Amino acid sequence: MPRKEKLTRQQKRYYKKRYRALSQPITPEQIINASSYLEAVPYGTGFCWLYGAKSSGGVNSVYGRMKFNGVWTGPHRFALAVKLGVTLWDLEGFWAGH
Repeated sequence: MPRKEKLTRQQKRYYKKRYRALSQPITPEQIINASSYLEAVPYGTGFCWLYGAKSSGGVNSVYGRMKFNGVWTGPHRFALAVKLGVTLWDLEGFWAGH
């Protein structure tokens, strides 16, 4: 069985910051703010959530992301967390997309 690699100090700080940010409950104000950017568009038999915002870096092949409490996350994950009534950290490690 392979050994787990130890995290560097920088990686530990990154994950600690991410945990602190994503483990906070999603507030009604954050839902209202995100709803001004999130657009539900028909996809298959349901909907897909698009995050409509202009990138300061221009067009590239990176999937659209949004900031939540200062860290990047995906709009699908945010919408799913709201729907399930859980924190974004509860969904960490799971795929939330189509």
